[in-house]
Amino acid sequence: MIVIPRLLAEQVQATDEALRERLALDSARHGLDVCRDSVQNADILDACLDSARRYVDGEGSYQEVVENFDRSHEMFADDGFGGQLAWSVRAAVLVSAHRAFEEPGSTEFPVLSTAVDVAKEMQKAVGDHAALQAGLDPQDPAAKALTWHARWEEARWQLLRTIELVPNPHRLPG
Repeated sequence: MIVIPRLLAEQVQATDEALRERLALDSARHGLDVCRDSVQNADILDACLDSARRYVDGEGSYQEVVENFDRSHEMFADDGFGGQLAWSVRAAVLVSAHRAFEEPGSTEFPVLSTAVDVAKEMQKAVGDHAALQAGLDPQDPAAKALTWHARWEEARWQLLRTIELVPNPHRLPG
């Protein structure tokens, strides 16, 4: 993780669960929007995030979340960039809408990721996307500067989004 994300991680971890859920979805949505042209069937991942957002906002059903999560499984199995992005989106859904998977009749999934993990994975995805757009292998040393630049910009966006949403912990009295 780049230096900026240390502050990002501290701020995210200091928030309550509801805000961490929203931040995980926001990170995944922004990362997906940045990387959209490098993945096929992005609409499946959109549906996954949209249903999780509705569920977190109290407007959607757990069935919809689970159904869209299951639809994204084929993309998750992809060994390429699409699989990497699908993993990150699915992690965001599990972090944010984990209660949907605890509902009666749904398959239980353990939540192994955190909102900070989602942010890290989306930074990596955006960096890899930048290399792919330049026709480079993300693992190639020639792509290092490009991937780090893109990851830093994604971390900056995430930090600004977090600052925008997190209440000031140093409120003035009265």
